[in-house]
Amino acid sequence: MKILVVDDNRTFLEKLKQILVLDQHEVSLALSGEEALRKFAEKDFDLLITDLKMGDISGIDLIRKVMNQGINTVSIVVTGYGTIDSAVEAMKVGAYDYLLKPFEISNLRTKLKEVEKELKLRESLSKPVITNETVIKDSFEQIDFNEHVTPFLIVSDINVDEIREKYKIDEATIILIGFNEGENMIAPAKLHLLRQKIQEFVSMNTQGTIIFKGIEKLVMTHKWDYIKNFVENLRQEILSSEFSLILLIDQKSPSTNVYQALLHDALSLVSVQAFNDIISIISHPTRKNIINLLKINGKLNFNKIFEEMKIESSSGLAFHIKKLVNEGILEKEMNLYFLTPRGHYFGEIIFVLEKVGFIDPGSRIKVLRYT
Repeated sequence: MKILVVDDNRTFLEKLKQILVLDQHEVSLALSGEEALRKFAEKDFDLLITDLKMGDISGIDLIRKVMNQGINTVSIVVTGYGTIDSAVEAMKVGAYDYLLKPFEISNLRTKLKEVEKELKLRESLSKPVITNETVIKDSFEQIDFNEHVTPFLIVSDINVDEIREKYKIDEATIILIGFNEGENMIAPAKLHLLRQKIQEFVSMNTQGTIIFKGIEKLVMTHKWDYIKNFVENLRQEILSSEFSLILLIDQKSPSTNVYQALLHDALSLVSVQAFNDIISIISHPTRKNIINLLKINGKLNFNKIFEEMKIESSSGLAFHIKKLVNEGILEKEMNLYFLTPRGHYFGEIIFVLEKVGFIDPGSRIKVLRYT
């Protein structure tokens, strides 16, 4: 692996580099967060190992900056005995795991093996998914779509009893997404472990139902393409077996971008050719928000749209407005933009999906708003 180690202690850096190089890793060092960011600008790294407390940028802020720049790397934080809470906080902003100083080399190597598994999963998820429409169609015809059969697997980021009560489920296998300790708990950054647990459940049963609540937490710690392909791979496993999937999207989405990504996948999860044009138009949060804004306000000029959208680039806004005009979603009269009848139709679809959810009665996969 290509590893960047960041710590303001030069002795610690040199010793760790010696160990990692002996294990055949390519290692770079940085004495500060700023130096680390400069090195990220020069090359890609598979793994970032960073101390939490440094002079210029804390380990948490460094991970946050790396995540915000869309840099695809796995992060491990290193901390002293008294700062476990800070290490957990770092995991909440996207770190994969943490190590306590002083740590055993065997513990470090164990975590590096886990990181390698995570990287392999990400690599597999970055490849395009080829859907076998014949298999999907045959599965649709063989299954009673109106029944969800036992056993149940509940993947959840909230109290499982709440879901059990809501859907009247007596018994279920549980996987928790979060940061607490526990046998069934998996940190959001550990996507490969989550997939492994789900595959184990599917392999041990001939049929069943998977209820998945908490995809938003995964989105916050992984690139969206990985999450979308993770769900798409899960969907294909379901459709080629005797399992059903209920994907619950939280009513309180953490951000517009995250919610739009979920909306996009809610549509793409179901093979309905008629929605292809709709997906291409509203698959970007800016376009979706333009439609919503004009649905509420009627007619607005470019400057008012730019002001209301609160985005940084006017050229970016102009690009999306032009696309919506070309697709017959918007029209311009004098200097005012407004929705066409087709635009109002798209607006109503967005409204229904956001407020109600998306359920295809001809599919065993349902995407619901969880309230």
